[in-house]
Order: sequence, then C-alpha cells, then structure tokens
Amino acid sequence: MEISNICNLKCTFSKEAFGVCAQWKVNKVSTLMSFDFFKKIADETGRYLTNAELCNYGESFMNPYAAEMIRYLKKVNPNVVIEIHTNGHFFETEEKRVTIVDSGLDILLFSVDGITQEVYEKYRIGGNLKIVTDAIRGICKLKKDMKVNKPKIIFQFILFEHNFHEALNAEKFAKDLGVDEVALKTDIFSCHPELKISHAHLYNSILRLQSKDSRDSFFKENTNAGTSFCDFPWTYPTILADKRIVVCCRDMYYKSVVGKIGDNDTLLQVWNGEGYQEFRKKFLKGEVGYPCNECECRPKK
Repeated sequence: MEISNICNLKCTFSKEAFGVCAQWKVNKVSTLMSFDFFKKIADETGRYLTNAELCNYGESFMNPYAAEMIRYLKKVNPNVVIEIHTNGHFFETEEKRVTIVDSGLDILLFSVDGITQEVYEKYRIGGNLKIVTDAIRGICKLKKDMKVNKPKIIFQFILFEHNFHEALNAEKFAKDLGVDEVALKTDIFSCHPELKISHAHLYNSILRLQSKDSRDSFFKENTNAGTSFCDFPWTYPTILADKRIVVCCRDMYYKSVVGKIGDNDTLLQVWNGEGYQEFRKKFLKGEVGYPCNECECRPKK
C-alpha cells in the first residue's frame, strides 16, 4: 500500500540503472493516503494478509499517520509482517524513534547509496547523510536499550558506477551503525553485464550481500519459454495513495491501473472486476506489455 506518493528527495534514477525517476516524471496528484481509507482496506483484507509493504514510490513517513497505520493493521492481524522502505530523514527526534519502534513494524529498510555525503547526494539529491546515519544509529541503540528485536533494520545500498569505490566498505560502515542486515542492490550488473567482467572483483565480492529483490537474485537463466511464472496478478495488488490499483509495484509509471476503490467499493470488487480479469487473461496469453515486458520474471525465450 502506497501511503504516500510524495517525497522530500529528488533521486536521479540515472540511466545506468533504472531510467528517469517515476516520482518526477509521472503526471500525478501528490497524495497522502488517508487514515480512514487505510482502515477501510485493513478491515476488509487485513486478516488474510501474510505480508504488507506500506511503501511504493514516495516517502512513507511523510504521512503523519504512518505509525498509526502500522499499529492498526497489527491490531487487525498481529501475524502480518509489515515492511517499510525509507530514506531516513524523518526520525530526527527521540520521540519519533520511540514511536516507530513501538509501532509494531517488523522491517525498516533504509536506502543509503553512499558512505560519504559527496557520493550519497549524487543520487539522493537533497539528502543529508548525517541525518540518516544519526537516525539509524539512534533507532538501533534504542532497540538495544529497550531489549527488542523489531523492527529489523536493513541498510540497502544501490550500486551505481559512481559509488563502486565505496561499495566494499559499505558493510562495515553499516554494521558500525548497528544494523541487522546489509543488502546491496546489484541491478546495474544485470542492465550492463559487461561490468561483471570489467569489475569482476567487486561483483564477486558483493554477491553474498545481494538484496533479495536484485534482478540476479531471481533471474532464472536457461529456462525454457513459459516455465518462468509470476503470480503477482493473483497475489500482490499495489494500492496507490490515490485509491487506484496497479498490478505490480514495479509499474513505475502507473500504466497497469486495473481499477479504483471508490467510497462505496471494496478491494474485492476491483480484484474480481473486469479490469483485473482482463489483465490476467492477457498475462496468461503473453499479451501484456509494460510492466511485464521489462521484468526479469517474464517467461524467458
């Protein structure tokens, strides 16, 4: 669930990895999901959920109800695993850090793509590395003082050519802050395979830290056409802040909208509605364009 589609930073999403950042290219209305709408979805679906990511293309903690949303969903279903990705600029006070640790959040992933301000701000434009590292260190210390294990703190480092020289030191840098896990997102090596050769030492050194959602993590080589299958159209709706639904979180440009939840509608109605059903039929026939045609989970030929 995208509880915010606005962000305090202007990440470049440079061409060497992903193309132009969706946040600044898509023509959309800046929206924070209302707490009432969130509760409506949680009441309808919460008891059936195993996992919930309260983030998408925006900074979730710009929504002032973020912690309340986490607590509410945990009340509906104590067993659901809730995860949020953040740029880390909204935990500057002890009160805010206590609030998130007490919320019931299971996983908090910090996106930090440099270990010096000079490198960090090349991608996270407008970001302040010290604010982020102070937040990480403070939350980790707070967990230790409170003798709690959650939220699990993950330090994610997206690899670009401009930060290659800091990648090998990222693990120690993050561990010194107290994080539970370090994850390197290695999509650049999938987009530019020649880098696996020119930077072989780096590539081989960081594979053990490769994030679970890096392309190479679930890219199946040598599979026959049709044997690779994605179940997202049947298991993983992405509910946008403006109440529209897209079929996948990788739809950066919101082109796969299959419906919208109105005041008198339910998620189930959209889930079983004409838009979703038509998409699934096309998907099974291999007739879907974006975002599936650009995804590593598509059937390999």
